[in-house]
This record gives sequence, structure tokens and C-alpha cells, in this order.
Amino acid sequence: MKRNFNKPEAFIRLFLGIILVVIAFSAVLQDVFVDNVLLGIGFYLIATAPFHFCLLYAFLGIDKTNKKNKPKMY
Repeated sequence: MKRNFNKPEAFIRLFLGIILVVIAFSAVLQDVFVDNVLLGIGFYLIATAPFHFCLLYAFLGIDKTNKKNKPKMY
């Protein structure tokens, strides 16, 4: 798997994923469907953070890595 996002985004994904999982397990929201959606999104964000690979980015062709050898546009 080729990395398609950088370390700061991985940290943000991990942080947001933990927050979403905590919200889903707490009694903040009363809707079970919303809790399950938040739980799924949170687990996806936590799972993609250590690998620096997002399947959605791969399908859309997005690459947010900081490549040193990018051609410069003058």
C-alpha cells in the first residue's frame, strides 16, 4: 500500500476517531443509528491512521503526501 496522506493528518484522524468512538459509547446522543454511524466512522479513522492509507483517497486519486521531487510550475 502506498501512503496517500502525511503524519499530521494521521494524528488528526486518530484524534477525531477516538472522539467519535467516545461519543458513540457515551449517552450523549439518544439515536442508535447515529451512534452506529459515528462508531463506524471512528473505527475507520482509527484503522487508517497508522497505515497512512485511505481507501477513499485511493478511489478519488487524492495524494496528500509531501513529495520532494514534485515538478515546479513556473
